[in-house]
Amino acid sequence: MGVLIVDDAGASLGWACEALTDAGFEAGRVLPAGALAELARAAPEAVLVDLAVAGAGRQDAFRFIEALRASDGRLPVVILSALGHADERVRGRRAGADLLLTKPVAAVELVLRLRGLIEAARRDAQERVLSCGDLSMQLGERRVARAGRAIELKPGEFRMLEQLLRHKDHVVTRGMLLETVWDI
Repeated sequence: MGVLIVDDAGASLGWACEALTDAGFEAGRVLPAGALAELARAAPEAVLVDLAVAGAGRQDAFRFIEALRASDGRLPVVILSALGHADERVRGRRAGADLLLTKPVAAVELVLRLRGLIEAARRDAQERVLSCGDLSMQLGERRVARAGRAIELKPGEFRMLEQLLRHKDHVVTRGMLLETVWDI
């Protein structure tokens, strides 16, 4: 598991990097200005963003989160902040953070929260793609392909195939399809 630490103060999250490494994470630190490039290179499973008390670095961190959400809406993002004001929490959530923790935060809590977000993101990713043999369905994009060739489906057909793929190892009755596909 990898965590990218975006540290706008330059060195304030050394303790977090150490705690994450001790917990089995691979952790790397970067300034907000170089964070997007590092994100593409490192491909972490989560991002931890530190907000300094004041200064341009805070704005850079929010811009980084907004840019990250524009390119990857599923990567877990946690903000650590010395300020716990409601307006800051709102701004962080609007920028796209999944969680805002107010400093001081215990290292064990940080590790548990990050681990929980990463596991939830993994489950979500697994549920987004259904497959059987060479047939695959990407739920979020509403795409179906067989042996790499795209298949166009009407909405009802898509919902029916989704139910069949979700229950591929079980009997799917007509009643189940009527209820889940057509709400009858």
